[in-house]
Amino acid sequence: LEMYKILEKLNLPIWDGSKITEEVFQPVEISVSELDETVISGLESASYVFDGKKIAVRKENNIYTSQNSEVIKKFLQSECVKITTDSKPHYRYAFENGITLKNLKSDIQICGYLLNVTSKDYSTEKLCAEYGIHYYSENDKRITCQGFKFKFWLFSFLLFIIL
Repeated sequence: LEMYKILEKLNLPIWDGSKITEEVFQPVEISVSELDETVISGLESASYVFDGKKIAVRKENNIYTSQNSEVIKKFLQSECVKITTDSKPHYRYAFENGITLKNLKSDIQICGYLLNVTSKDYSTEKLCAEYGIHYYSENDKRITCQGFKFKFWLFSFLLFIIL
């Protein structure tokens, strides 16, 4: 009930539980390329996912990936405003590598907690299911809540709904 009051105060529509149709959900063309210092220096804000070895950074319809630890550290230290999920391991990675994770604006798991403090699970999969969010995986099959590369889409969409 508390969430509905917040949505009403923010004048946001309340999802009625109806099925999302193809007319409502339209896939977007995504380009994938390597994350490098030039890209990082041009980013003012971005959403990202990081598994401790590989990072995927989303800006608009572009995904930039890297497994190079120096590039990953450069991104985490950059002044770019960042949105992610499960940031605790990201802070641990930064600490272990002697750097500071800068400008983290939002963590989707924390947002999930703020929306529903009684839940026991704030995983990406649970949040997708709870809010009826679908997206495409790396193999381009319609699924709910799977695929490392496209979790960014969920983050952006959830933040749009939440904030």
